[in-house]
Order: sequence, then C-alpha cells, then structure tokens
Amino acid sequence: MNFLKYYRKKRADKDILQENFFIEEGIAYLGYNAAGKEDIINAFSVKGYEVLNEEFTDYIDMLLPHVPSKMPLALEISGCSFTDEEEETICDAIWNHFHIILGEINNRFTKYHFKMLWFLLSMLATYLLTTFDGVQTADYLRELLYIPFYFFGYRLLDYAVFDYYPLLTEKRQCEQMIGMKILFAADEDEDADTPEDKLVAKYNTEARRNLEEAREYSFKNVLDDFVLEDGIAYLACKIDNTADAIRKAAVSGYELITAGLEDYIEYFSLIVPSRCPVIMEITRDNADAQEFTPEEQELLSRAIRNHFKFKMVEKQGKIQESVRRIVGFTLATAIVIFLLAFCEKLISPYTQDFIVLLLWFFADYLAEFVLIDLRQTINEKNSCAQMLCMKITYTKDLQSAEVSKEKLKEYCEEIIRNCEN
Repeated sequence: MNFLKYYRKKRADKDILQENFFIEEGIAYLGYNAAGKEDIINAFSVKGYEVLNEEFTDYIDMLLPHVPSKMPLALEISGCSFTDEEEETICDAIWNHFHIILGEINNRFTKYHFKMLWFLLSMLATYLLTTFDGVQTADYLRELLYIPFYFFGYRLLDYAVFDYYPLLTEKRQCEQMIGMKILFAADEDEDADTPEDKLVAKYNTEARRNLEEAREYSFKNVLDDFVLEDGIAYLACKIDNTADAIRKAAVSGYELITAGLEDYIEYFSLIVPSRCPVIMEITRDNADAQEFTPEEQELLSRAIRNHFKFKMVEKQGKIQESVRRIVGFTLATAIVIFLLAFCEKLISPYTQDFIVLLLWFFADYLAEFVLIDLRQTINEKNSCAQMLCMKITYTKDLQSAEVSKEKLKEYCEEIIRNCEN
C-alpha cells in the first residue's frame, strides 16, 4: 500500500500547536527543565564571562520561531532551586546572549541600508549614462550598460524584499527574548494568585522596560563590560580537570579540545573586535586548587591552537576556491565583453541577446563571490588567526584585572611573535 497519499494530506495547525505548547492565560510560556546551573551556563564559564550552554540555546532557537509574536513572553526554568546569585547570573547570561545577537543584527541592518542606497545610486548613474548621445549611437555600449543597470536593480530587489524581511523577523524575535520575563520556582509561587489581566499587563510592562534598557545599552557597552579593557580583549575559561577539556579520542601530539570548550571559545571569537590583541586566562577558579603543571599547560595550549589551525586551514581553502571562481568568472566576463565589442557584426541578434544574458549571469556571480562570500570568509580567517595568536595564561584563581602594564606589554609582544611564526 502506498502511504504517500496519506502523508500529503496530513497538515499541522500552527494555531493549535501554539495553544497547546505555549499559550496560557494570555502569555506565551517557554518551559525549560534544568537539573542545575550547568544545564544553562556553559561548564567552562567563569564569573563575569558566563556563556549559555549550547543545548539551552538550541532548545530556545527551535521553539522561538513558533512562539506568538504579539504576546508577552515568559521563560519558566524548573527542575531545581537556584540561589539568588545563580538566578542573577542566569538572567544576565541570557540577556547578554540575545543582546549581542541583536547588536549583530543591527550591524547587518546598517550594512543592508548602505548597500541598498549604493545599488540605487548605481542604478541612477548607469541610467544617466545610457542617455548620452555617444552611448545611444553605439549599440554594444548601450547593451553593456544595461548589464550593470539590471544587476543593480536585481540586487536592490533582492536586499529590499527577499533578505530584509527575514532579518526583520529575526530582530523582532531577538527583541522578544530580551523583553521576556524569566521565572524560577519562587516567582511562579508569587504570581499564582494574580488575575490574568494584571499578570499580562505586568509582563508587558516589564518587557517594554527591558527593551528600553536594551536600546540605551549599545552593543559596544556589552563588549566593554564583557571582554574589552584598555583596548585588550580578555577572555577567561575555567578548567577543573584537564582531561575534561581534551577529546578522549585524540592521540598524543594531535590533541583537540572538546565540543563544550570549542563552543565557549568560538562564542568569544565571534564577538571580539578584529583589531584587538586577545589574552585568554585558563583558571581553576579556586584559590585552594593546584597550579597547572607545565605538561598540562603545554597540552591545553596545543589543543586550543590545533583547533584554530584546522579552522584556519579550512578558511584558507575556501578563500582559494573563491579566488579561483572569481578568476574564472572574470575571464568569462572579459570574453563576453570582447565578443560584444569586436564581433558584433559576425553575431546574430539572437546570439547577442544570449551573450548579454551570459554577461549578466557572470557579473552577478562575480559580485556574489567578491562582495559576500570572499569578504565573509576572509573575516572568519582573520578571526581564527586572532585566536590562534592569542596569549594564553594559566592561574589557579581568576586575576585578569591584576595584569600590570609591564606584563601587558610583554603579552602583546608575544602575540606579535605568535603572528610572525
């Protein structure tokens, strides 16, 4: 029996899904069951450098697109009791995470607006060029100018219609997460007897207040509080047991860091300003703990640098592939332009139209690789180089703020030597 005809008829009702999973008393609830702080905060985090656990962010990212956008949002964290300090840490980590994402989205909006304006002005410029008498009398010149005109128009439409709206939706979802109410067990007991209309109004008021604070608190402020100090990017990582940070399958000399430590470090690598030197402190975060032995220091440093060496080689391969494609499309574009300019009389009108379409196709792909793919890959490669050359220090108790100017100068010189090597 063919079951495909039954599968084709099956539908999932979004309204019923939202009603069953999220909506309760006019509020959209997200539930998360945690056995402890480690289920929300990355286990390698230290105080002041808290990063969300990947399992937690994946869970939220999966549910968020299905949450009603016009309702106040609340996140219920259940499963265990937290101290006041742990609750504050969890709230700050969630707020920082989504505020950083919002800052990145706002940066992308700024770039989109600039590119849309540039494409619009370029369209007007190419249109004005086609009105000149010399261009109107030369068919091949006019045909060539049609190519950038249609290209700029297509790109403008692509950014304004197809890319802009999904980014706007992503921004609204991020703002919804920043404005949400985070509930723990004690909070649920406090709100148990509150009428529905007052509870909705209370959560709406808190959401508006959180968003107003988020707009006043810029992306730069988050970086200044989170990682930057005197133009230096400070990172800190807690490792109680060296074996927990190294993949068990790795052999001696080819060590790699575990997925949890990889997520923690790469999170910072994405938000650290590209021109900053990076100092990473690996700590036990316990004054009574043992110091890292030289063997442990060498092992951890090698594993971290091996990770970024692999990432850097991967990015360099993508850059080389993009360059090869750019050269290929450039040569193809040059050949097409030559055919239009010097072989116009030998080519039929239908063939000319086909060549013009080819030119438009080549120009579009060339701009795609140059403006988007190559530039993005180069930025990612530079970020890997930044983390590969960083200074790694080892302490048993966190002390980044206590670094002297002389020591800082020594660290910066070592980072330069790492880059040169």
